[in-house]
Amino acid sequence: MAFRRKKIKDKETGEFIASPVTCSICKEKRAFTTLHGNVRHGGKTCCDDCFWTIKIEVEREEERNRNYEMSEADYQTWGRL
Repeated sequence: MAFRRKKIKDKETGEFIASPVTCSICKEKRAFTTLHGNVRHGGKTCCDDCFWTIKIEVEREEERNRNYEMSEADYQTWGRL
């Protein structure tokens, strides 16, 4: 899940402007999207290019987790809870 950064109010004109920050991945100052709820990248701010890369990576990881079957040891430890 991702949220757009809040726009800040310009003191001189009174208009709301977007405030880019440094991307946590590519380190360029053009990031507007803050990621929330991702396991590895939660709370980080990234640009639009890096956002899609992370989203694809998270979707692949979720697909792997959906197709995961418990081993006998996992079942003995966690499956019977």
